[in-house]
Amino acid sequence: MKFDKNYNGLILPVLIFLLVFFFSWWSNPSLEGRIYPDTYDYINLAEDLSHPSNSLRPFLYPILIRGAMKISPDNWSKLIVLMQMLFHVTSILLIYKMLLKYSNSVFLSFIFSLAIGINPNLLYFISAIVPTQLFGCFIVINLFLFLSFWDNYKKTNNVWNKYFFVFGLFSAFTVTLRSMYFFGIIPFVISMIILKIRKKNIFLPIIVLILLHLSINTIWNQYKIGLKQKYLYEEKEFHPINIIYKTGGASANMAAIRGGMVDYGKGTKLYKILEDKNLLYLARKCKNGDYTEEFHTIYKELTFQEKCDQEFSAQILKSHPFKIILIQLSNWHEFFNKRMFTPNPEKSFPIMHNYIRYLYVGSYNNLYRPFMPILLLMFIILMVTKRIYNPLSLTGCLLVLFFTLGIALLSLHPGLFIYYRTAIEYILFICVFFPVIYMGSLLNKKVEQC
Repeated sequence: MKFDKNYNGLILPVLIFLLVFFFSWWSNPSLEGRIYPDTYDYINLAEDLSHPSNSLRPFLYPILIRGAMKISPDNWSKLIVLMQMLFHVTSILLIYKMLLKYSNSVFLSFIFSLAIGINPNLLYFISAIVPTQLFGCFIVINLFLFLSFWDNYKKTNNVWNKYFFVFGLFSAFTVTLRSMYFFGIIPFVISMIILKIRKKNIFLPIIVLILLHLSINTIWNQYKIGLKQKYLYEEKEFHPINIIYKTGGASANMAAIRGGMVDYGKGTKLYKILEDKNLLYLARKCKNGDYTEEFHTIYKELTFQEKCDQEFSAQILKSHPFKIILIQLSNWHEFFNKRMFTPNPEKSFPIMHNYIRYLYVGSYNNLYRPFMPILLLMFIILMVTKRIYNPLSLTGCLLVLFFTLGIALLSLHPGLFIYYRTAIEYILFICVFFPVIYMGSLLNKKVEQC
């Protein structure tokens, strides 16, 4: 299908905006926000940035909540949902522009952008009063800004173009939205190296980019250090590495229990807690890193502070470091075969016929499983053979690998993957649809040759 410049430049983007925004609103017409346990940390920080919750939560989302509270104290959650909806639509427009630039098919770029825009799982998280979905939008914007920087660099041979600094600063704000983006600049740096920025220029821009990336978070950390407060999880002093070490220790501890390694932690505080709570016999039934009923019971019975016993994790990691890593990575594939959440069937899509809803939800369920793993495998094969190889596909692939592997290593258990996947889901579906776009472009060429 061919479109003229008016369609490509204006009409299709406007159509995407209207369709995706309407569908997003239709999924939650009341704009009702969904509250999670983590939401209260952000609300506390919105009211007072010096609240002890700041030991784990960065400041950007609380500031957005505070702004919404100032505008409408009674309906602030609806304003947050509306804001997240607008970021979602903006992300879809950027995805359309990126797909359009790196493919030969306007029609497929339009269709797949819409498909991502009305994804039930993404629509479900728009209503969540936590930064999960917004973080995904920020990653899309970072990708768009990085590609804009790279495109400008290739045209002008000027690495210090305006997009370089805009990308670096926006990346810095992304860290202040979710701390897990602290190392998020790494896939972009690797992409710069692989795409072969000129050798004599490579080191200084990378160093400046990393400094920009860490700049705002460093100021935030200095502010917290200056407070000299008691932190939420009893840290002696604040430092981001302390938090990573503590939460990483909790992940190692839970992996050890899932993997049947609990007795290697004998004599530690966590081991004693398991004994006192009569959970040790359940821990000994766990094996192979699976999320079993026994592990589920243990996980629910332990507080986060108890899960973070650094003595237990140090003892386990000292004796069996590689086994812990293998246990965590053994569940990595679950990122790509879990299905999805859907908007509340009683409150979403009024007047939509049940049969249409069944087809809509069912088609996406089938897309998540079995088609997503198959299409991702095709994408990897096409990338390796360089049939699909451009800045978008390369950087998108690096982002998916980096975040999914990182989350797999640091998650408390694989049941959380479906929540964390939302952060990378926009990029994930770009990779999923790339093979179809590639096959469509081949078919187009054959038709034109005939």
